[in-house]
Amino acid sequence: MIALLLHPNGTRDFTSLKQQIVEFYNSEVGTWYIKAITSCLCLLTKEEDTAAKWIVSNLLDAARTDYEGRQYLQRLLTLWRESSSTPIQKANVQEKWLSGT
Repeated sequence: MIALLLHPNGTRDFTSLKQQIVEFYNSEVGTWYIKAITSCLCLLTKEEDTAAKWIVSNLLDAARTDYEGRQYLQRLLTLWRESSSTPIQKANVQEKWLSGT
């Protein structure tokens, strides 16, 4: 599933896979799974993506006791918080606005 998401000709459709992504996680799988999923989410989605938010929310719940795995989810959340989605940023006119031209 991870290879399918990351493949150049792959689906990149988190909406249809979101339930499976969360269900495949368990504490015995290990941290590699959350690392792989957060890498996919980081590369292929943005904070506004409702499927990505759903996945992260449900993985946070499923990984309540997996503190190492939760660190990777926290890094993704931090990255999303730092990326701006203001109208100026979206219109790609931030530099003009900041310089006053």
